[in-house]
Amino acid sequence: MLKVLKGGKSGKSVVSKFGHSWIASCETEEDLINVGKKLASVVGSGDVVLLKGSLGAGKTTLVRGLIQAKCNDNTMRVTSPSYLLDNIYELEDMTIHHMDLYRLPTGSDLSILDIPKIYSSSLCLIEWPQRMGSQWLPKKYLDVDIRIVASDTTPNERNDDGGDDDDDDDDQKREVFMTPSDGCKTGLLVKLEKEFPKL
Repeated sequence: MLKVLKGGKSGKSVVSKFGHSWIASCETEEDLINVGKKLASVVGSGDVVLLKGSLGAGKTTLVRGLIQAKCNDNTMRVTSPSYLLDNIYELEDMTIHHMDLYRLPTGSDLSILDIPKIYSSSLCLIEWPQRMGSQWLPKKYLDVDIRIVASDTTPNERNDDGGDDDDDDDDQKREVFMTPSDGCKTGLLVKLEKEFPKL
């Protein structure tokens, strides 16, 4: 069992490490934002985060916490780039690309977004990576899968027919699975251990 943070309406949020995944249990929107803020200390320029989850799972909410932490601005408005495809945040030491590919047909030409060139030069946060053809996928990435836990305690049910999740239901419990791909740089794994340490 790993502890992530305390706070939010629930008063707690816990993480367990299962195999090569770190699993955060979040009971409130604030918990999701705080997991994003912790991930901001883990990822940086040259990293790619692939965000998965059903409509309303909280992908954009988690990204909001990450970007606000990177920009050192807890009031910054961070919205899903569903129609723009890519919201770009220029920081002094890095560029952050927050992408939402839901509205693109699977297998679309993503060179219009400068993929894959931007993978090595910026921090890329990509919602709905399922829309990417295999030729556009990064070789190394952090997979973040947010699953809504059904109220009747049926574990980890999800539905992938959604889109923009700016208005996630913060009353539902979620589990956030953070799984580094094979070959991820050692530094990322060390940072994950540091931010989500063993109790």
